[in-house]
Amino acid sequence: MNIISEYIYKFKATDNIRILLGTHDQFLKIIEDKYNIKLILKDNSLKILGEENTIDIVKDILAEISLIYNSKGDISPDDIKILLQLSDGVGVQGYSKGNIFIAMKNGKIIYPKSEGQLKLIKTLENNDIVFTFGPAGTGKTYLSFAQAVSYL
Repeated sequence: MNIISEYIYKFKATDNIRILLGTHDQFLKIIEDKYNIKLILKDNSLKILGEENTIDIVKDILAEISLIYNSKGDISPDDIKILLQLSDGVGVQGYSKGNIFIAMKNGKIIYPKSEGQLKLIKTLENNDIVFTFGPAGTGKTYLSFAQAVSYL
């Protein structure tokens, strides 16, 4: 039997909730659908209704969304897709903290903008020699070069 729990997630005063939750709360709807939970926004907080282990995953996702917003100044649907994909495997903690991006010495941070780019960054981190191929303009050379430069 599944026991439904409730948790109140409070956003920071500095968070722009409209951006964090997406246009017309699209990011909330995506999270609700994926995890079969209910999210209720009121003022500066979000009530999460669902199974306890699912609530923990959603709390981590919301915290990472806030961190991404604070570092990039924006949240994209691709960020949400990547966070949801990571939540199925390794977990979302670290997406915005250095595990899933390339940090350049000049302070610029390069984030993957698609699942393919995320896979490339992980492959570059774990292998000495990588061959890539795919359509032009998808970031293969840019990400590979940025990864190489970040090691200097």
